[in-house]
Amino acid sequence: MAYTPIKIDEEFNKKAFLDESKNIQGIRNSLETLLQDPTNPSAIGNLGGIMHNSPQFYLNQDNSGIMARAEAEFTYKGAQSNLEKYVKKNADSVYSMLNIEKKAILLQNAKLQKAEDKEENKAYNEFVKLKGEADRLEEAMREAKTDPRKKIAYLAEKMKTEPQWAQEMMNLFGGNNKYLDAILMEYAQINNQEMSKILYNKDGKPNSKVINYLADKSLALAKGAKEDNGYFSALAEIAPIENKKKTE
Repeated sequence: MAYTPIKIDEEFNKKAFLDESKNIQGIRNSLETLLQDPTNPSAIGNLGGIMHNSPQFYLNQDNSGIMARAEAEFTYKGAQSNLEKYVKKNADSVYSMLNIEKKAILLQNAKLQKAEDKEENKAYNEFVKLKGEADRLEEAMREAKTDPRKKIAYLAEKMKTEPQWAQEMMNLFGGNNKYLDAILMEYAQINNQEMSKILYNKDGKPNSKVINYLADKSLALAKGAKEDNGYFSALAEIAPIENKKKTE
């Protein structure tokens, strides 16, 4: 096979990291295309080019879509896991690729570790609490697609701290899926607004001092954690994003 995953034990190489990220993104995008269009020649050719250095590799074979997808799923899983380990080992180098905008994206997308309950960590832990609520809400909305009881359970818990009138409205319209979805979206918007108030100034520009403090602390805690909760996966996704060019 032409495709060779990045070597975890080697020193950090920015070009190698970016190339690997591009390959993994390409495999993921092609797999998503094949889920919708199982015989899409462009996606099949793209997978052949990435994994065998030949766009025609699968296209010249019978059942090309099935073969390409099967190998790509296996390759993607292994390559993604490998890249996460590489990023964790080279966390400081990868983190140094983040500008202030990408640090803000990291804080809004990564799973964050809580710090010790000390006064010096109060501001950080308050943000982690907001992010944790956003994660729970996202999980409830995702799982509700296959099990509607998940969103009902989430909302039932939330209603315990809501005013009486809100609880009565839930009792009245709780059987209406569109109403429940609207309430979930409202909670999501409120939560995002609260996080944005912390990360951005009133003019919409990033609050560099706050973002640097929160992001630096999140990295330190992730590096010291016994278990990886997906932080380095998020870092691996965000670091390769091209920085926006400043306009005059």
